[in-house]
Amino acid sequence: MEGNKIGIWGFGVVGKSAVSFFKSNNQIEVLDEKFSSEDTEYLTKQAITTFNSSNLINFLEQNNQIIPSPGINLNKYKAYEHKWKVETDIFQEYFQGKKIAITGTAGKTSVTTILQEIMKQNGINSMAGGNIGLGMLDLIKQPIDSAVLELSSFQLEYSKKFAPNIAIITNFFPNHLDRHETEENYFNAKLNILSHQTSNQIALVPAELVDKISPHTQAKIYSFAASKHYSPRTAGQFFIEDNFITMASEIETIKLIHVDKLPTNTFLQNWVTITAALHLQKMSVENCIAQTNFEKIELEHRLEKVATINGITFYNDSKSTTIDSTLAAVNKFKDAKVTLVLGGLSKGVNREILIEQIKNKVQNIYCFGGESDQLINFCIKQNANCLKFDTLEEIIKFSIENLSTDTILLFSPAGSSFDLFKNYIERGIRFKELVKKYEQKK
Repeated sequence: MEGNKIGIWGFGVVGKSAVSFFKSNNQIEVLDEKFSSEDTEYLTKQAITTFNSSNLINFLEQNNQIIPSPGINLNKYKAYEHKWKVETDIFQEYFQGKKIAITGTAGKTSVTTILQEIMKQNGINSMAGGNIGLGMLDLIKQPIDSAVLELSSFQLEYSKKFAPNIAIITNFFPNHLDRHETEENYFNAKLNILSHQTSNQIALVPAELVDKISPHTQAKIYSFAASKHYSPRTAGQFFIEDNFITMASEIETIKLIHVDKLPTNTFLQNWVTITAALHLQKMSVENCIAQTNFEKIELEHRLEKVATINGITFYNDSKSTTIDSTLAAVNKFKDAKVTLVLGGLSKGVNREILIEQIKNKVQNIYCFGGESDQLINFCIKQNANCLKFDTLEEIIKFSIENLSTDTILLFSPAGSSFDLFKNYIERGIRFKELVKKYEQKK
């Protein structure tokens, strides 16, 4: 891409890494709705022309290639799709190391974080990136042998070349229908993680998706599930049998590790996926787990214990932006007295389904945010105990004053954060700040 006139659409993580990567040998222009004063100063010093959204068509017309932020819906601009150059395809072109890419509706952050840290602590020179860690284009410059990438459907949607050595789909449930419009479109975006793979590469997918996925990839397919299963379309299967995570193929059956030897920092289904990914890299699972210091692995905003105040334990699970991840969080505390906090935006998914599934598993449901009225109506229809609040602080204050001891206050919104916050991280930080504030008042 040297000597091109490149337009960078959006100046977030992707846009900034794209400017850094391409500015030396190309003419760069950047478009964003609003630049901070620091961004404006930086771009001016680099002699980079900036545009706002009122100049969008001119920006699209006068650049040879456009690198869009994954958050931008490009469906309205199909006349320019021949100019799109997405970060996954740029990464494929320039990164020379091994690529492990992970997507899915839920669990992908935990799987990416834990897998990369195990690899790193067991001698593989690797870093995490993509939707977490470093931006993909920043990773290209790093002196590493392997990249472990978390990828969203937005990052994969327009990919035409990306082909990781190992592609992993953790699971699939309807999500982001406000962007993708249909469940089929969402699924097809996820499929791009493996649709360009070749026969010497590996796809690791849920057993229930094998038949649906297999026509779309040339990769060698391995499957995973909670229990023993078989498909003639797979080279091997991973599952739990007699409390061992086990791999079975036509040639052999191997007990990889007993579940009692696994840390409890993530769900068991994630450990099946992580174990499979380690084994497929020819790593000794039991040795790797034994030699990893899991205290170094922080899964912030995922079932993160914040504090206990007046016998009430507060958990930050702001990363749960889907109904399935919130359901998994509730099930984690199946024998406890739980009050659940829901909020955020549904992304086109019917959250009444979640309330129907959890109404007998939690004592109360507290609702706040941009769709709180809708959530309350769902709770009323399902005869679930519920209260509406205007702010997170009101929820925390009310909980401390009114909930009984030995109660868990689980902040697991089951929705995106964009009604009130920049992202789930900002939302989780705010929750923790408020809890800590009241903890200090004790």
